[in-house]
Amino acid sequence: MTKDQLLSEAISHFSRWRSTRLKQREPTPKALKLRAVSLLDHFRKGQVCEILSLSPSALSQWQRELEESESSAFVQLPALIDDQPDNQSVSTLGLRLVLTQPDGTRLELSGDLSCDFILSLIRGLNR
Repeated sequence: MTKDQLLSEAISHFSRWRSTRLKQREPTPKALKLRAVSLLDHFRKGQVCEILSLSPSALSQWQRELEESESSAFVQLPALIDDQPDNQSVSTLGLRLVLTQPDGTRLELSGDLSCDFILSLIRGLNR
């Protein structure tokens, strides 16, 4: 996708959100924040703010938030996986797993999840 297409798509998504939000002060969805910050790879901050009608301080804050979340995104699975002959017998009781895609789509799982199930899920996501 060209940088002009990325910009056009961002303008469209922000316009749609602004026209359909319920309250004027409604928080900006994470997917839109991510989209705006990703434009900084192709455009100057002032351009992004002007075109998307954003305040520079908000865009800077979103950039910091996303950098912080990226630095803490890795979660190591328990070492029990390799130690057990039968991975299905190892479970994590009361685990709550939340996966969020850049477009805001969320998958939430909770309960007794086996390590084998979690590994299968991760392998499926990497395809």
